Amino acid sequence: MAKVRVDTPRRSVVAADEKDFAVEVEALTIPNARCPVCNATVFFYKNDYGSRVYFDRLGPPWPKHPCTDRTSQQTQKTYTVYEGRYYWGQPVDWQEHGWQPFRFVSARKNGMAVVCDMQTEIEFVSNLPAKMFDDIWRLFYMRQVEAEPEATEISSYLLQPSKPYNRTIKSLMLRRNRPDQKGWHSFSYWAKVIRTSLYF
Repeated sequence: MAKVRVDTPRRSVVAADEKDFAVEVEALTIPNARCPVCNATVFFYKNDYGSRVYFDRLGPPWPKHPCTDRTSQQTQKTYTVYEGRYYWGQPVDWQEHGWQPFRFVSARKNGMAVVCDMQTEIEFVSNLPAKMFDDIWRLFYMRQVEAEPEATEISSYLLQPSKPYNRTIKSLMLRRNRPDQKGWHSFSYWAKVIRTSLYF
């Protein structure tokens, strides 16, 4: 399976140590570190702004691990730590709620972002502004808004301040990142194509 880079050393990284970390798509569901307090398996994130966060899971709703979450009102006596590992074949929160993982690949000359679906490795040219990835992780999730079929929700994590980033885009359009592909389609169209390709 092809490796994907979640972020560059200059920006945020998802890593268990201080080094940049290239991950495979399974890393979205397999923890990369252990909690320094309870030793549970967790996802560790840090960036050059000084943020260091331990997550129970990556992706919406971005649940922080309670041992190290300073904003949490919970204590060790009132929560249960999940000691298991998350495997790609086992649904996790973002899968159950219709989110699909993507990563930012590059910026085109016209300022549009090239993004890649992390489950199929299909690259798309989007009408998302590449500049938005100056402020958020290059790992992000998208899903169709149920009440508005042509609207798309985006969820990622801000670099500074370190907190979840959520945005709804009314008319997100994508096309395959290949010279022979000229047709633009909505995210809802491509989401169906991606889901179909995962099962066949």
